[in-house]
Amino acid sequence: MTRIHGEIEFEFKEDGSGEGEFLACGKVVNLLKNHVARGQLDEAAGLLASCAENVGDELISDITSGGASKQTMGDLAEMFFKARDFNRAAKCAYSAGRFDLAAKFLEADYDLERAAGLYLKAGKIAKAAELFEKNLTFNKAAELFLKMKDFPRAAENLERAGDYFNAGQLYLKMARWDKAVDVLQRLDKMAAHFVPGVKLLGQVLERTGNSQLAMQKYLEVVKSKPLDAESLEIHYRLAKLCADNGFQQQAGQLLNGILGLAPQHQGAREVAKTLGLLQADQARARQNAIEPVPLDLSEKELGTEGADRLVGMDKDFEFLRRVPLFSELSLDELKYVQSLCEKKRYQDGQTLITEGTPGEALFVLARGKVKVVTSTGDSAASDHGTVVAELGPGAHVGEMALLDDFPTSASVICEGNVVAFKLARRRFSDLVESNERIQVRIYKVLIKTLTKRLREANEKLAAKGLG
Repeated sequence: MTRIHGEIEFEFKEDGSGEGEFLACGKVVNLLKNHVARGQLDEAAGLLASCAENVGDELISDITSGGASKQTMGDLAEMFFKARDFNRAAKCAYSAGRFDLAAKFLEADYDLERAAGLYLKAGKIAKAAELFEKNLTFNKAAELFLKMKDFPRAAENLERAGDYFNAGQLYLKMARWDKAVDVLQRLDKMAAHFVPGVKLLGQVLERTGNSQLAMQKYLEVVKSKPLDAESLEIHYRLAKLCADNGFQQQAGQLLNGILGLAPQHQGAREVAKTLGLLQADQARARQNAIEPVPLDLSEKELGTEGADRLVGMDKDFEFLRRVPLFSELSLDELKYVQSLCEKKRYQDGQTLITEGTPGEALFVLARGKVKVVTSTGDSAASDHGTVVAELGPGAHVGEMALLDDFPTSASVICEGNVVAFKLARRRFSDLVESNERIQVRIYKVLIKTLTKRLREANEKLAAKGLG
């Protein structure tokens, strides 16, 4: 069934139940063309919104069949944008050679990967890098930040991408020793840059007075990798440290292999000379050099048995992965969250959040317990006020004050020693604003948690006659 209203033809589209709606068709394409030609983009956008879905494609086809100018395609793109048809708006802007405009439309449609590519094509490198980062395409973001010589952002994105070797190199370039040590320790033994990464890490540890930890890291390579040109320097550094720390037999084993592979290695020769060691069988030494050196040296002997990494990230990741607040995040999104968190330790009685003050951070409890306390005029309550909740590992506090600008509604006090992951206000804002998917997933869990917590608090207060 069709119906004509003014100059527009409408067709009744039935949905199978006898009901349906009238959709614009036919002459409407010409009417839309006229509106666009006269610059009446708002009118055209309003009309397009009432049309069948295919009208937009018919309009583009009709206009381009006659060889439309870039100006016309730009106006058409603007019209589609006003109608919130972002994909067709981007298509028209691209045809007009307006790559930056096409990118803007795709960004509005949350197609961040394509938008970033178009911003790059338009020469807007900073904007492209920002969108690649928001899309969690960290390698591409890092590449662009490096091109702009924004080394901090480049290093952060390399770290989030799992490229710990190159991230560590950048952190060292910026003299951020703690971050360099942190990321280099995360290199897996099967990673392509494991050996050079350990070499770099060991040099930093030695320079910062952590020679025993350096020995532990060198030992990981020596016991698992063949002695070759790549691992030679690590064997030498461990041999020297063994000699310096009284492990002469082990130093001799290492030096024997090193000089078998590289007889003219000056450093190894000097250490061997100092220890009074001679290389009796060059042929056997060369044969042994192709296998890992069977050192009689353990972490226990080095005094590093059970030593934690300077910044333990693997166990932290496993914990955060199981926290309900982050349960709906993808692997890449969770790694992003982890990179924004600080692991903090608090003492018994220490206050994480003070009632009535601006919210400073979100806290996720890893170990220990906290009590949530509100002020009250009841002298029979505790010294701090009324305890409305007691929370343990996996729980999060402080999120409500981060969602608005109101002061915190309760104090949070440690009961015993507590370990928590702290996500500062600025970083929390970066997190939820960086990506629509992350925002929706975290807010979804927050709403459920806050509703449950409010219900429990009301029940507890009612039971005490305070509700």
